[in-house]
Amino acid sequence: MHHSISATLPNSFHGVPSLAAQPLYLKSLLGSLLLGAALNFTIVVPIMFLTNAIMIWLEWNTKFRWHAVVSFLCISAATVVGWFLIIPVNKTIAAGVEESRLTGLLQEWMSLNDIRWVIITIMWITLMIYFLMKPSLSDRR
Repeated sequence: MHHSISATLPNSFHGVPSLAAQPLYLKSLLGSLLLGAALNFTIVVPIMFLTNAIMIWLEWNTKFRWHAVVSFLCISAATVVGWFLIIPVNKTIAAGVEESRLTGLLQEWMSLNDIRWVIITIMWITLMIYFLMKPSLSDRR
């Protein structure tokens, strides 16, 4: 028996009006997304935590410490949203869900991803301000 999975996505998902895919394609797509997320969480995020911790330590006695602290808090919050809220939705979808639940799960995923995106944007803006305000390293003595 051949079933397709389809879901109507809200317009906020980059203008994609619908998702209609064969279960095998959907499972493959989600598997790729989970692999990318796993790679991000195991390589990029620990490096970001480490560099933020070093930045806090180096800047603690300067006026720039708050940039480092805000950046660290943002990467922490984004990690919590990703690890405890988004990844469980990914795993639920990847394990296979009824067509009737798929739209709701995808909408939940998009909302959570929007929250994570805002947090990460605040982090990057904070870091951009830090690097714009920070004197050149060559000026240090």
